[in-house]
Amino acid sequence: MKLFASIGECMVQMLQQPDGRYIRNYAGDTHSAAQYMAWLGKHHDIQSGYVSVLGRDKFGTQILTDWKDNGLDTSLVMTTGQKNTGLYFADTDENGIRDYTYYRSDSAARLLFRLPESAAILSNLMNYTMIHASAITLMILEDSDKEKLVNLFESAQEHGIKTAFDTNYRPSGWPSAAKAKEWIDAILRHTDIALPTDDENADLYGDKSPEDTAKRILKIGATEVAVKCGPNGCILANEKEQIHVASVPDIQVVDTTAAGDSFTAGYLLARLCDKPLHEAGAFGHNVAAQVIQHQGALIDPALLPKL
Repeated sequence: MKLFASIGECMVQMLQQPDGRYIRNYAGDTHSAAQYMAWLGKHHDIQSGYVSVLGRDKFGTQILTDWKDNGLDTSLVMTTGQKNTGLYFADTDENGIRDYTYYRSDSAARLLFRLPESAAILSNLMNYTMIHASAITLMILEDSDKEKLVNLFESAQEHGIKTAFDTNYRPSGWPSAAKAKEWIDAILRHTDIALPTDDENADLYGDKSPEDTAKRILKIGATEVAVKCGPNGCILANEKEQIHVASVPDIQVVDTTAAGDSFTAGYLLARLCDKPLHEAGAFGHNVAAQVIQHQGALIDPALLPKL
């Protein structure tokens, strides 16, 4: 069995409805990737787990129960009474594009490296096949803990474990663009598969094209790059090739939440199954295409395509 683990934060989500009311759910970029990997991976002898901290509030307790019910390995999840589970509101415009308002400054996930059991939990990752994190994981941590995450990626590579990193950039969560670039570049030096998004990297780094993003990240040290370009498909690159894979055409977009995260799960699943770049890109698009036709970060797993 191959073991996959995603590291990050999951929050209570207040999802706006057409009548203006909100319903409660939960979501997070790395969590969505881990959950889709759990659903997709069960057909390929891949176990997906999540590394995070939840508050011991009623929301955290409900979330943990739901993760177990949905086949997500929770052996790497920690809980604490020191902080509560994070919260955010998600509003959707007429094109299905989301706007977010976060209340995460006291989120339990910020204690990822600071609990008594943290060292033992994180050392268990050295038995995994692949670990995954995002720039949001980095963003919520204190600088000393950011360094620990970078060191974790470095150690994983030394142990022959594949590392995957999504450069998910949220400007409001960083003190400056320079600081974001500093830490993102630091972890990319120890990343096997980088998963940037074209517009975010254009904003942060001034990249002129997705192809430029791929070249820059390969130069930093990543060995493989999948640049997510939304409806324009993806650019996939390594030291030998750079290719474009088109997205699924004629999709009625309802909600773009978790589009990139579900692509990530599909792409990484295909790579864990030793599929070539173009097949991994196509499968990532197929997964994301199903997700964006429904509301919310997580859809009915019965709707997901098979690899």
